[in-house]
Amino acid sequence: MEGLEAAVEVRLAEPADYAAISRIGKLVFRYETDVKRLQDACVLVATYGKIVAGFAIASDILVEGHTVIMSLAVHCEFRRCGIGTQLLETLQATAVLDQRPLIAMAALGDSRRMDFLQSVGFRVYQPKGDGLVLTWGK
Repeated sequence: MEGLEAAVEVRLAEPADYAAISRIGKLVFRYETDVKRLQDACVLVATYGKIVAGFAIASDILVEGHTVIMSLAVHCEFRRCGIGTQLLETLQATAVLDQRPLIAMAALGDSRRMDFLQSVGFRVYQPKGDGLVLTWGK
């Protein structure tokens, strides 16, 4: 899907997007993402036309003074097209406006997630239990 990135729009999720978010969450994480329960979270979707291609969920209530990425998923048909990066850049812009550092967490053994996060500018901030806390380093 070459040239897809320019045709993708990142925006705040609407109730009409919740079913697609849940389906993508189930495909990627093997469980449904219940957006309705995340009232205090920032939920973004990346759309290609009318298709929801991915989503990101972040919250500032988990770690005081920080915006934490709770979930990021891109449908398998739209991976490696820059959509995950676009979602993260939009979250970063929002975090900067709110003057909050953007952080993500990854399990020590989750090399795929770690590789992706580091490829888009995150760096290891501190070990936390059996995982790592990463902060946006751009």
